[in-house]
Amino acid sequence: MARPATTAQKIQIRIPAEMAEWVAAQKETTGWPVASIVANLAISGWKANGTGAPVDEEAGRLPREQWPLETILADRAWLEKWYPQLRRILGRKRGEGIVTDSEGYTDWMGTAFPPIQSEKGSREWWSPDYGHWARLSGDRLTEQSPADHPPPRRRHLVWEPSVRHLVLGLSAVAAQAEPGRAALATLRMESEIRTTWAAVFKELISSSDGVAGPTRKIDDDPVPR
Repeated sequence: MARPATTAQKIQIRIPAEMAEWVAAQKETTGWPVASIVANLAISGWKANGTGAPVDEEAGRLPREQWPLETILADRAWLEKWYPQLRRILGRKRGEGIVTDSEGYTDWMGTAFPPIQSEKGSREWWSPDYGHWARLSGDRLTEQSPADHPPPRRRHLVWEPSVRHLVLGLSAVAAQAEPGRAALATLRMESEIRTTWAAVFKELISSSDGVAGPTRKIDDDPVPR
């Protein structure tokens, strides 16, 4: 049977700087032409039902927190949709160095993983190469530490586990937002977020391989909403 005819169209697009850096890294790794990499990214996003997430078939069969890290971070629309709701559930915290959003709720990821200045500009926790630059920053701080002082703890070692734990919490919030969910189940989910989820996150960032530089502690005492 003859294959259906296909058509191709030349399109010029603009992509964000961070995506351009990712595409350049993929070109260096795979040897593919830039056009092929961008086209594959666009097709993958289209297959993801318009979410913008460049997921492959293997990732689609896994829980989101188990997706490849670059795929998780590429779906910024999903992160930006559910992270504010997670922050509202967790409430407002007091403490030195706490980062908050425009509504005053604690930005847990922004607090634990503050922006890093790199040769390519500022890197936020959602930047795909944040771990790379966090490691370099930690190495520089270690070299500058006096011999009789312990080296600073490393942010990059807990960054990826923290991102995946964040996504686990966001997935719980997203699942509970589906139509038909019982109010009691929602209350239980919110209770688990404030207790179990929060405890694991704090354990991650306060571990011996935790945050480089001054520790940014998220206080256990909430500020009234």
